[in-house]
Amino acid sequence: KSVRTGSVRRGGKEYVTYEQREPFAYNYHSWMSSSFSCVLPVGSAGTLRYAVRYPDGEPVFREIPYEVVDVPEVATLKSFTTGFYGLYIRTVEQAREWAKCGVNTFSVRNYGEGPRKFAQDLKAAGFRIRRGDYFWPGNCPAHAPWQDWSAQDETARALDVNGKPIAQGRGYQLSPSYRGRFLDAAIEKEVEFCRGLDFDAFCFDMENYVQNQGEAGDFRPERIAAFRDRWEKAHPGASVPDPFVFEKDRASVLAHPEEHACWVETKCDLWAGFFETVKDRMERGLGRRPVFTEWSMNTFDTVDGRNHCLRNGRFYRVFDAMEIDSYAGIDRMLRTLERHRERFSAAFGGQTFDVIMTPSPVRLGHKSGPSDYYYTTAPAFPDEGKYTFMEAATLGAKGVYAKRATPV
Repeated sequence: KSVRTGSVRRGGKEYVTYEQREPFAYNYHSWMSSSFSCVLPVGSAGTLRYAVRYPDGEPVFREIPYEVVDVPEVATLKSFTTGFYGLYIRTVEQAREWAKCGVNTFSVRNYGEGPRKFAQDLKAAGFRIRRGDYFWPGNCPAHAPWQDWSAQDETARALDVNGKPIAQGRGYQLSPSYRGRFLDAAIEKEVEFCRGLDFDAFCFDMENYVQNQGEAGDFRPERIAAFRDRWEKAHPGASVPDPFVFEKDRASVLAHPEEHACWVETKCDLWAGFFETVKDRMERGLGRRPVFTEWSMNTFDTVDGRNHCLRNGRFYRVFDAMEIDSYAGIDRMLRTLERHRERFSAAFGGQTFDVIMTPSPVRLGHKSGPSDYYYTTAPAFPDEGKYTFMEAATLGAKGVYAKRATPV
Protein backbone atom coordinates (compact mmCIF):
# COMPACT_ATOMS: atom_id res chain seq x y z
CA LYS A 1 0.00 0.00 0.00
CA SER A 2 1.23 3.49 -0.79
CA VAL A 3 1.19 6.12 1.95
CA ARG A 4 0.57 9.82 1.44
CA THR A 5 3.56 11.52 3.00
CA GLY A 6 2.87 15.15 2.21
CA SER A 7 1.75 17.84 -0.23
CA VAL A 8 2.84 21.28 -1.33
CA ARG A 9 1.30 24.00 -3.53
CA ARG A 10 3.45 25.65 -6.17
CA GLY A 11 2.31 28.00 -8.88
CA GLY A 12 -1.35 27.28 -8.25
CA LYS A 13 -0.86 23.49 -8.42
CA GLU A 14 -0.88 20.94 -5.65
CA TYR A 15 1.94 18.40 -5.57
CA VAL A 16 1.14 15.29 -3.53
CA THR A 17 3.82 12.86 -2.41
CA TYR A 18 3.18 9.16 -1.86
CA GLU A 19 5.76 6.70 -0.67
CA GLN A 20 5.80 2.95 -1.01
CA ARG A 21 8.63 1.07 0.64
CA GLU A 22 9.67 -2.25 -0.87
CA PRO A 23 12.78 -4.18 0.16
CA PHE A 24 13.25 -5.71 -3.27
CA ALA A 25 11.78 -5.83 -6.76
CA TYR A 26 10.22 -9.04 -8.04
CA ASN A 27 12.60 -10.80 -10.42
CA TYR A 28 11.69 -13.86 -12.54
CA HIS A 29 12.96 -14.92 -15.96
CA SER A 30 14.99 -11.70 -16.03
CA TRP A 31 11.81 -9.60 -15.78
CA MET A 32 11.95 -7.02 -13.03
CA SER A 33 8.87 -5.26 -11.83
CA SER A 34 7.48 -3.42 -8.89
CA SER A 35 4.17 -1.70 -8.41
CA PHE A 36 2.72 1.49 -7.02
CA SER A 37 -0.94 2.22 -6.50
CA CYS A 38 -3.04 5.17 -5.41
CA VAL A 39 -6.59 6.38 -6.05
CA LEU A 40 -7.02 9.50 -8.16
CA PRO A 41 -10.36 11.24 -8.67
CA VAL A 42 -12.23 10.94 -11.97
CA GLY A 43 -11.67 14.01 -14.10
CA SER A 44 -8.25 14.76 -12.67
CA ALA A 45 -5.12 15.08 -14.76
CA GLY A 46 -1.49 15.73 -14.15
CA THR A 47 1.93 14.12 -14.04
CA LEU A 48 3.18 11.25 -11.91
CA ARG A 49 6.82 11.69 -11.03
CA TYR A 50 8.54 8.67 -9.52
CA ALA A 51 11.91 7.21 -8.71
CA VAL A 52 13.38 4.08 -7.22
CA ARG A 53 15.91 4.67 -4.47
CA TYR A 54 18.77 2.20 -4.21
CA PRO A 55 21.06 1.83 -1.18
CA ASP A 56 23.91 3.07 -3.37
CA GLY A 57 23.45 5.69 -6.05
CA GLU A 58 21.18 8.61 -6.83
CA PRO A 59 17.51 8.01 -7.72
CA VAL A 60 16.54 8.70 -11.32
CA PHE A 61 13.16 10.38 -11.60
CA ARG A 62 10.71 9.62 -14.41
CA GLU A 63 7.46 11.29 -15.32
CA ILE A 64 4.17 9.86 -16.60
CA PRO A 65 1.39 12.21 -17.72
CA TYR A 66 -2.05 10.95 -16.74
CA GLU A 67 -5.72 11.71 -17.13
CA VAL A 68 -8.40 9.89 -15.14
CA VAL A 69 -11.46 9.20 -17.31
CA ASP A 70 -14.78 7.66 -16.41
CA VAL A 71 -15.17 4.22 -18.04
CA PRO A 72 -18.83 3.28 -18.56
CA GLU A 73 -19.78 -0.20 -17.40
CA VAL A 74 -20.28 -2.87 -20.05
CA ALA A 75 -22.02 -6.23 -20.01
CA THR A 76 -19.76 -9.12 -18.97
CA LEU A 77 -19.30 -11.70 -21.71
CA LYS A 78 -20.24 -15.28 -20.82
CA SER A 79 -18.59 -17.52 -23.40
CA PHE A 80 -15.74 -15.34 -24.72
CA THR A 81 -12.71 -15.27 -22.42
CA THR A 82 -11.43 -11.80 -21.58
CA GLY A 83 -8.63 -11.08 -19.17
CA PHE A 84 -5.03 -10.04 -18.58
CA TYR A 85 -1.76 -11.84 -18.05
CA GLY A 86 -0.04 -10.71 -14.88
CA LEU A 87 -3.29 -9.61 -13.23
CA TYR A 88 -3.56 -11.48 -9.95
CA ILE A 89 -6.39 -10.08 -7.92
CA ARG A 90 -7.15 -11.08 -4.34
CA THR A 91 -10.79 -10.19 -3.79
CA VAL A 92 -14.13 -10.58 -5.54
CA GLU A 93 -14.58 -6.83 -5.17
CA GLN A 94 -11.54 -6.28 -7.38
CA ALA A 95 -13.00 -8.74 -9.90
CA ARG A 96 -16.23 -6.74 -10.01
CA GLU A 97 -14.29 -3.56 -10.71
CA TRP A 98 -12.56 -5.24 -13.66
CA ALA A 99 -15.90 -6.65 -14.82
CA LYS A 100 -17.06 -3.08 -15.41
CA CYS A 101 -14.46 -3.00 -18.21
CA GLY A 102 -15.65 -6.30 -19.67
CA VAL A 103 -13.13 -8.65 -18.00
CA ASN A 104 -14.67 -11.99 -17.07
CA THR A 105 -11.73 -14.34 -16.38
CA PHE A 106 -9.15 -14.41 -13.59
CA SER A 107 -6.20 -16.65 -12.81
CA VAL A 108 -6.07 -18.63 -9.57
CA ARG A 109 -2.65 -19.85 -8.53
CA ASN A 110 -1.04 -21.68 -5.61
CA TYR A 111 -2.62 -24.25 -3.29
CA GLY A 112 -4.38 -24.52 0.06
CA GLU A 113 -7.70 -23.44 1.54
CA GLY A 114 -7.23 -19.76 0.76
CA PRO A 115 -6.93 -20.14 -3.03
CA ARG A 116 -9.69 -22.79 -3.01
CA LYS A 117 -12.08 -20.43 -1.22
CA PHE A 118 -11.17 -17.60 -3.59
CA ALA A 119 -11.86 -19.80 -6.63
CA GLN A 120 -15.23 -20.80 -5.16
CA ASP A 121 -16.13 -17.16 -4.50
CA LEU A 122 -15.20 -16.08 -8.03
CA LYS A 123 -17.31 -18.87 -9.52
CA ALA A 124 -20.23 -18.02 -7.24
CA ALA A 125 -19.98 -14.40 -8.42
CA GLY A 126 -20.29 -15.54 -12.06
CA PHE A 127 -16.67 -15.26 -13.18
CA ARG A 128 -14.59 -17.68 -15.23
CA ILE A 129 -11.45 -19.02 -13.56
CA ARG A 130 -8.31 -20.42 -15.10
CA ARG A 131 -5.43 -22.29 -13.52
CA GLY A 132 -2.34 -20.37 -14.40
CA ASP A 133 -0.63 -18.48 -15.70
CA TYR A 134 2.39 -20.75 -16.23
CA PHE A 135 0.46 -23.85 -15.21
CA TRP A 136 2.19 -27.15 -14.53
CA PRO A 137 0.44 -29.99 -12.69
CA GLY A 138 1.26 -29.86 -9.00
CA ASN A 139 3.18 -26.61 -9.35
CA CYS A 140 1.18 -23.49 -10.22
CA PRO A 141 2.76 -21.09 -10.96
CA ALA A 142 5.42 -23.26 -12.52
CA HIS A 143 9.06 -22.60 -11.72
CA ALA A 144 10.50 -25.46 -13.79
CA PRO A 145 9.48 -28.28 -11.40
CA TRP A 146 10.45 -30.87 -13.99
CA GLN A 147 14.08 -29.93 -13.33
CA ASP A 148 13.62 -31.03 -9.72
CA TRP A 149 11.98 -34.27 -10.86
CA SER A 150 14.92 -35.12 -13.10
CA ALA A 151 17.46 -34.09 -10.48
CA GLN A 152 16.02 -36.68 -8.08
CA ASP A 153 14.80 -39.42 -10.43
CA GLU A 154 17.15 -40.80 -13.07
CA THR A 155 14.24 -42.24 -15.08
CA ALA A 156 13.00 -38.68 -15.71
CA ARG A 157 16.19 -37.62 -17.53
CA ALA A 158 16.36 -37.32 -21.30
CA LEU A 159 19.52 -38.83 -22.76
CA ASP A 160 21.62 -37.54 -25.65
CA VAL A 161 23.09 -39.60 -28.50
CA ASN A 162 26.02 -40.57 -26.28
CA GLY A 163 23.71 -41.86 -23.55
CA LYS A 164 24.42 -38.90 -21.24
CA PRO A 165 21.70 -36.94 -19.39
CA ILE A 166 20.93 -33.58 -21.01
CA ALA A 167 21.55 -30.85 -18.41
CA GLN A 168 18.92 -28.18 -17.84
CA GLY A 169 18.89 -25.65 -15.04
CA ARG A 170 18.74 -27.28 -11.61
CA GLY A 171 18.35 -30.73 -13.14
CA TYR A 172 18.02 -32.27 -16.57
CA GLN A 173 15.86 -32.16 -19.69
CA LEU A 174 12.64 -34.03 -18.94
CA SER A 175 12.04 -37.23 -20.88
CA PRO A 176 8.53 -37.41 -22.42
CA SER A 177 8.43 -41.13 -21.61
CA TYR A 178 8.54 -40.35 -17.88
CA ARG A 179 5.59 -41.74 -15.89
CA GLY A 180 7.26 -41.95 -12.49
CA ARG A 181 6.53 -40.99 -8.91
CA PHE A 182 6.93 -37.24 -9.29
CA LEU A 183 4.37 -37.10 -12.09
CA ASP A 184 2.02 -39.27 -10.02
CA ALA A 185 2.36 -36.98 -7.01
CA ALA A 186 1.94 -33.82 -9.11
CA ILE A 187 -1.30 -34.98 -10.72
CA GLU A 188 -2.66 -36.17 -7.37
CA LYS A 189 -1.87 -32.80 -5.79
CA GLU A 190 -3.48 -30.88 -8.66
CA VAL A 191 -6.62 -33.02 -8.71
CA GLU A 192 -7.01 -32.76 -4.94
CA PHE A 193 -6.88 -28.98 -5.11
CA CYS A 194 -9.07 -28.54 -8.20
CA ARG A 195 -11.76 -31.15 -7.49
CA GLY A 196 -15.18 -29.50 -7.38
CA LEU A 197 -13.93 -26.04 -8.40
CA ASP A 198 -14.93 -26.28 -12.08
CA PHE A 199 -11.93 -24.50 -13.56
CA ASP A 200 -12.59 -23.24 -17.10
CA ALA A 201 -9.03 -23.84 -18.32
CA PHE A 202 -5.56 -24.98 -17.31
CA CYS A 203 -3.15 -22.61 -19.01
CA PHE A 204 0.37 -23.76 -19.78
CA ASP A 205 3.03 -21.31 -20.92
CA MET A 206 5.84 -23.68 -21.84
CA GLU A 207 7.09 -22.09 -25.05
CA ASN A 208 10.43 -23.95 -25.16
CA TYR A 209 11.08 -24.06 -21.43
CA VAL A 210 10.20 -27.74 -21.03
CA GLN A 211 11.57 -29.07 -24.33
CA ASN A 212 14.28 -26.47 -24.80
CA GLN A 213 16.91 -28.94 -26.01
CA GLY A 214 14.70 -31.12 -28.15
CA GLU A 215 17.27 -31.59 -30.89
CA ALA A 216 19.67 -33.34 -28.50
CA GLY A 217 17.41 -36.18 -27.36
CA ASP A 218 15.81 -38.30 -26.27
CA PHE A 219 17.65 -41.61 -26.62
CA ARG A 220 16.04 -43.49 -23.75
CA PRO A 221 15.04 -47.09 -24.57
CA GLU A 222 11.35 -46.17 -24.63
CA ARG A 223 11.93 -43.68 -27.43
CA ILE A 224 14.12 -46.08 -29.42
CA ALA A 225 11.34 -48.69 -29.19
CA ALA A 226 8.74 -46.14 -30.32
CA PHE A 227 10.90 -45.23 -33.32
CA ARG A 228 11.32 -48.90 -34.30
CA ASP A 229 7.56 -49.42 -34.13
CA ARG A 230 6.85 -46.34 -36.25
CA TRP A 231 9.47 -47.24 -38.87
CA GLU A 232 8.29 -50.87 -39.17
CA LYS A 233 4.70 -49.75 -39.72
CA ALA A 234 5.80 -47.32 -42.46
CA HIS A 235 8.30 -49.74 -44.04
CA PRO A 236 7.06 -53.33 -43.56
CA GLY A 237 9.83 -55.87 -43.91
CA ALA A 238 12.61 -53.28 -44.15
CA SER A 239 15.52 -53.22 -41.73
CA VAL A 240 15.25 -50.61 -39.00
CA PRO A 241 17.92 -47.88 -39.13
CA ASP A 242 19.85 -47.06 -35.99
CA PRO A 243 19.14 -43.58 -34.50
CA PHE A 244 22.53 -43.65 -32.79
CA VAL A 245 24.04 -43.64 -36.30
CA PHE A 246 21.87 -41.28 -38.37
CA GLU A 247 21.41 -38.79 -35.48
CA LYS A 248 25.07 -38.78 -34.49
CA ASP A 249 25.81 -35.35 -35.99
CA ARG A 250 24.45 -32.79 -38.45
CA ALA A 251 26.16 -34.43 -41.43
CA SER A 252 24.55 -37.78 -40.59
CA VAL A 253 21.14 -36.12 -40.25
CA LEU A 254 21.46 -34.47 -43.67
CA ALA A 255 22.49 -37.79 -45.22
CA HIS A 256 19.37 -39.55 -43.85
CA PRO A 257 16.41 -37.16 -44.29
CA GLU A 258 13.70 -39.85 -44.25
CA GLU A 259 15.06 -41.53 -41.13
CA HIS A 260 15.48 -38.15 -39.42
CA ALA A 261 11.90 -37.10 -40.25
CA CYS A 262 10.58 -40.36 -38.77
CA TRP A 263 12.71 -39.80 -35.65
CA VAL A 264 11.35 -36.26 -35.23
CA GLU A 265 7.72 -37.37 -35.56
CA THR A 266 8.37 -40.07 -32.97
CA LYS A 267 9.69 -37.45 -30.57
CA CYS A 268 6.66 -35.22 -31.17
CA ASP A 269 4.28 -38.15 -30.61
CA LEU A 270 5.94 -39.02 -27.31
CA TRP A 271 5.53 -35.46 -26.04
CA ALA A 272 1.91 -35.48 -27.18
CA GLY A 273 1.50 -38.76 -25.31
CA PHE A 274 2.95 -37.21 -22.16
CA PHE A 275 0.34 -34.45 -22.11
CA GLU A 276 -2.42 -36.86 -23.14
CA THR A 277 -1.55 -38.87 -20.03
CA VAL A 278 -1.72 -35.77 -17.84
CA LYS A 279 -5.08 -34.78 -19.33
CA ASP A 280 -6.59 -38.27 -19.12
CA ARG A 281 -5.54 -38.76 -15.52
CA MET A 282 -6.82 -35.33 -14.50
CA GLU A 283 -10.12 -36.16 -16.19
CA ARG A 284 -10.44 -39.34 -14.15
CA GLY A 285 -9.70 -37.45 -10.95
CA LEU A 286 -11.89 -34.42 -11.65
CA GLY A 287 -14.79 -36.23 -13.27
CA ARG A 288 -14.71 -33.89 -16.26
CA ARG A 289 -12.39 -33.31 -19.21
CA PRO A 290 -10.04 -30.42 -18.41
CA VAL A 291 -9.47 -27.69 -20.98
CA PHE A 292 -5.77 -27.21 -21.76
CA THR A 293 -4.30 -24.12 -23.43
CA GLU A 294 -0.69 -23.43 -24.41
CA TRP A 295 1.01 -20.12 -25.07
CA SER A 296 2.94 -20.40 -28.30
CA MET A 297 2.68 -22.12 -31.69
CA ASN A 298 6.42 -22.25 -32.49
CA THR A 299 7.61 -23.38 -35.95
CA PHE A 300 5.42 -26.40 -36.62
CA ASP A 301 5.46 -26.78 -40.41
CA THR A 302 9.04 -27.92 -41.08
CA VAL A 303 10.98 -30.95 -39.87
CA ASP A 304 13.68 -28.71 -38.40
CA GLY A 305 11.04 -26.59 -36.70
CA ARG A 306 9.34 -29.61 -35.16
CA ASN A 307 12.71 -31.02 -34.11
CA HIS A 308 13.18 -27.86 -32.07
CA CYS A 309 9.69 -27.38 -30.60
CA LEU A 310 8.64 -31.08 -30.58
CA ARG A 311 5.06 -30.29 -31.61
CA ASN A 312 3.12 -31.99 -34.38
CA GLY A 313 -0.56 -32.33 -35.21
CA ARG A 314 -1.13 -34.85 -32.41
CA PHE A 315 0.46 -32.50 -29.86
CA TYR A 316 -1.80 -29.63 -30.88
CA ARG A 317 -4.89 -31.85 -30.59
CA VAL A 318 -4.19 -32.30 -26.88
CA PHE A 319 -4.54 -28.56 -26.33
CA ASP A 320 -8.01 -27.09 -26.72
CA ALA A 321 -6.75 -23.63 -27.67
CA MET A 322 -3.44 -22.01 -28.52
CA GLU A 323 -2.68 -18.56 -27.15
CA ILE A 324 -1.08 -16.53 -29.92
CA ASP A 325 0.79 -13.32 -29.16
CA SER A 326 0.05 -10.13 -31.02
CA TYR A 327 2.55 -7.60 -29.75
CA ALA A 328 1.70 -4.93 -32.28
CA GLY A 329 -1.41 -3.40 -33.85
CA ILE A 330 -4.57 -4.86 -35.34
CA ASP A 331 -3.13 -5.13 -38.81
CA ARG A 332 -0.29 -7.36 -37.72
CA MET A 333 -2.55 -9.40 -35.45
CA LEU A 334 -4.98 -10.23 -38.25
CA ARG A 335 -2.25 -11.17 -40.71
CA THR A 336 -0.41 -13.28 -38.11
CA LEU A 337 -3.51 -15.27 -37.25
CA GLU A 338 -4.42 -15.91 -40.87
CA ARG A 339 -0.88 -17.04 -41.69
CA HIS A 340 -0.89 -19.43 -38.74
CA ARG A 341 -4.18 -20.94 -39.87
CA GLU A 342 -3.08 -21.39 -43.47
CA ARG A 343 0.27 -22.93 -42.53
CA PHE A 344 -1.29 -25.15 -39.88
CA SER A 345 -3.91 -26.53 -42.24
CA ALA A 346 -1.30 -27.22 -44.91
CA ALA A 347 1.09 -28.91 -42.47
CA PHE A 348 -1.47 -31.20 -40.82
CA GLY A 349 -3.89 -32.20 -43.55
CA GLY A 350 -6.62 -29.65 -42.95
CA GLN A 351 -6.41 -29.79 -39.15
CA THR A 352 -7.62 -26.64 -37.38
CA PHE A 353 -7.03 -25.11 -33.98
CA ASP A 354 -8.88 -22.78 -31.64
CA VAL A 355 -7.15 -19.62 -30.56
CA ILE A 356 -7.04 -17.13 -27.72
CA MET A 357 -5.41 -13.92 -28.90
CA THR A 358 -2.92 -12.25 -26.57
CA PRO A 359 -2.41 -8.66 -27.70
CA SER A 360 -0.11 -6.33 -25.82
CA PRO A 361 -1.66 -2.86 -25.71
CA VAL A 362 1.50 -1.45 -24.11
CA ARG A 363 3.34 -2.25 -27.36
CA LEU A 364 0.98 -0.30 -29.60
CA GLY A 365 2.78 2.38 -31.55
CA HIS A 366 6.21 0.89 -30.92
CA LYS A 367 8.17 1.97 -34.01
CA SER A 368 11.89 1.53 -33.44
CA GLY A 369 12.34 0.05 -36.91
CA PRO A 370 11.06 -2.66 -39.29
CA SER A 371 13.64 -5.17 -38.00
CA ASP A 372 12.22 -4.88 -34.49
CA TYR A 373 9.83 -7.70 -33.54
CA TYR A 374 7.37 -5.22 -32.03
CA TYR A 375 7.37 -2.84 -34.97
CA THR A 376 3.97 -2.10 -36.48
CA THR A 377 2.81 0.09 -39.34
CA ALA A 378 -0.74 0.03 -38.01
CA PRO A 379 -2.03 3.31 -36.56
CA ALA A 380 -2.09 3.52 -32.79
CA PHE A 381 -4.97 5.41 -31.23
CA PRO A 382 -6.54 5.38 -27.74
CA ASP A 383 -9.31 2.88 -28.49
CA GLU A 384 -7.18 0.37 -30.39
CA GLY A 385 -7.24 -2.08 -27.50
CA LYS A 386 -11.03 -2.24 -27.73
CA TYR A 387 -10.92 -2.86 -31.47
CA THR A 388 -8.35 -5.60 -30.93
CA PHE A 389 -10.82 -7.41 -28.67
CA MET A 390 -13.62 -7.09 -31.21
CA GLU A 391 -11.49 -8.10 -34.20
CA ALA A 392 -10.35 -11.24 -32.42
CA ALA A 393 -13.96 -12.19 -31.68
CA THR A 394 -15.05 -11.75 -35.30
CA LEU A 395 -12.23 -14.06 -36.41
CA GLY A 396 -13.57 -16.92 -34.33
CA ALA A 397 -11.18 -16.65 -31.42
CA LYS A 398 -12.27 -18.15 -28.11
CA GLY A 399 -11.02 -15.17 -26.19
CA VAL A 400 -8.50 -12.39 -25.64
CA TYR A 401 -6.03 -12.51 -22.79
CA ALA A 402 -3.93 -9.37 -23.05
CA LYS A 403 -0.51 -8.43 -21.66
CA ARG A 404 -0.63 -6.63 -19.29
CA ALA A 405 -2.76 -4.65 -16.88
CA THR A 406 -2.31 -2.18 -14.06
CA PRO A 407 -4.05 -3.53 -10.95
CA VAL A 408 -7.01 -1.62 -9.54
